Amino acid sequence: LLRHLCGEVREVQALAGNAIRGLPNEDNIALLLRFANGALGSLTGCDAAAAPWSWELAAGENPVYPRQAE
Repeated sequence: LLRHLCGEVREVQALAGNAIRGLPNEDNIALLLRFANGALGSLTGCDAAAAPWSWELAAGENPVYPRQAE
């Protein structure tokens, strides 16, 4: 949809890090996109925080995540 509205992506800048958990692989990312018409787009993602419905939290397999009685 963005390519249809803004044209092709002309430039990409990206950063990734692992500062949250300190694991060898990245657990958070940030992207900045520049489109053909000059518009900027951003995308961020993080795997470091448990979502309320994540597998680790629901299954109770990971002791790092708090348990809540339901």
